[in-house]
Amino acid sequence: MSLGLIMLFRRYFNQPGRLGQFLSKLSYTVYIIHPLVIVILAAVVLKGVGLPTLQKFVLAAVIAIPLCFGVAYLVRKIPFADRVL
Repeated sequence: MSLGLIMLFRRYFNQPGRLGQFLSKLSYTVYIIHPLVIVILAAVVLKGVGLPTLQKFVLAAVIAIPLCFGVAYLVRKIPFADRVL
């Protein structure tokens, strides 16, 4: 089954779309800034939320992933930042 999925994705999903290209340009910036975003999110925003740990993790992931890419987009808009990031 694993080999079949590899063959399927290699054949039909080998070309990145617009969204994939956009996110790949931001991926290094996300890699650099994600610890800061996640720590702020977990320590400040989700501190008082009374959910079990797994549900809090899922909630943090759903919030943090788009937030990281949004912050990365804004960081890359800073003049000359795209040369470094």
